[in-house]
Amino acid sequence: MYGASFGIGPVPLGDLVGSGVVNRQTSGDWLVIWDLQVFAAGSFPAPGAVFDLNIIQGTQSFYNNYQVEPSFPATSFTPTIPSAAWGFMDGAANEASKPFYSLSLPVNGYQWVHDWPLCALAPGQSVVAYSDANAYQAWSAAWLFEVVRGGI
Repeated sequence: MYGASFGIGPVPLGDLVGSGVVNRQTSGDWLVIWDLQVFAAGSFPAPGAVFDLNIIQGTQSFYNNYQVEPSFPATSFTPTIPSAAWGFMDGAANEASKPFYSLSLPVNGYQWVHDWPLCALAPGQSVVAYSDANAYQAWSAAWLFEVVRGGI
């Protein structure tokens, strides 16, 4: 198991902000995302905000404010891997189509609470949580995932 997280802020009203995990495994291994936590700090105009989840090819690296954070093993004596967390913020970004319905981001944050995985990523793909509904002082997402050797 591995963990990765990315936080960014402040985010002006109208800007698109997101945090994700990219599968950079060169051996053909898949990533199975088991847990997600999304947090935002800011002044919500309603009891919560809306965010979306999307699986995309690659990352949003063509945006102006793009950064990468490494993944870390969640067990002892486990080697590091090339897959990583990443995030972006951009005022001119366009939302991509998404396989998930829009989710409510409560004031206390959102957590995937199911006993099954959120999704599985082939090499070269990312899963990203993003929002453009509000201005945020800070936006972050944390991911817990396993590497499935040889693919699914």
